[in-house]
Amino acid sequence: MKQTNWTVIGVARWYDWKLGKLSDRDLAKLVGTSEGSIRRRRVQFGIEAYSVAVALAPYQHLLGLESDRSVSEKSGVSVKSIQAYRKSQGIAPRSKVTRRIQRLPLDHPVRPYKNALGLVPDEDIAQASGVAVEVVQALREAFGLDAVAPSPDLASPAPVEDYHGPGLGYESLLGTMSAAKLSRTVGVAYAVVEARRQFLGIAPYKRVSRADRYVHLFGVVPNSVLAKLAGVSHERIAQMRMAKGL
Repeated sequence: MKQTNWTVIGVARWYDWKLGKLSDRDLAKLVGTSEGSIRRRRVQFGIEAYSVAVALAPYQHLLGLESDRSVSEKSGVSVKSIQAYRKSQGIAPRSKVTRRIQRLPLDHPVRPYKNALGLVPDEDIAQASGVAVEVVQALREAFGLDAVAPSPDLASPAPVEDYHGPGLGYESLLGTMSAAKLSRTVGVAYAVVEARRQFLGIAPYKRVSRADRYVHLFGVVPNSVLAKLAGVSHERIAQMRMAKGL
């Protein structure tokens, strides 16, 4: 992140927070100064010039999912500009076809995840609700919703068999936990565990939050549903949304 040089910029101005959120020309008119003055100050802050693409960046995931008017109300960008940008990105407008409503019984295990059908992989909902993938697929198709590709991180790594011999026998655990934890678990020196992993060409363990795969659905699917899918608390999802300004 670029360090702000206040020695060059000078004192803060009331309109600094609007830099990049309006065109230099519009902000200059609002402030009552020259366009060049606004441009220089924006550049000093290292702020990208305003454009429809910049203004819509936080709402990119909603294009085609919500109406252009709804996105306009959220982003402050005109409906006409949103339509032009959406078309330039090859994104079709939200379908106006009224889908046949299928009601799920209140006690159906998939009921809590109804809002996520067609937005997350069937496998995720099946795992969270405890039903077969085929059941989720049938329900989704009954609602006329398209399938979502399975999350790539759901793929299980190729199994590694344990070797037998002095200082061996833990190879199947490599990549499933950190080298430090594995070292403590099996009583083998950390350096030896790391060397063994590298020798076998096994990728190091990487801790990834299940909630990260649903970031694009923040504000689209209720926090409570995302929390159940990710296996985390409602508060954790709320914290992640707040951190991302969503």
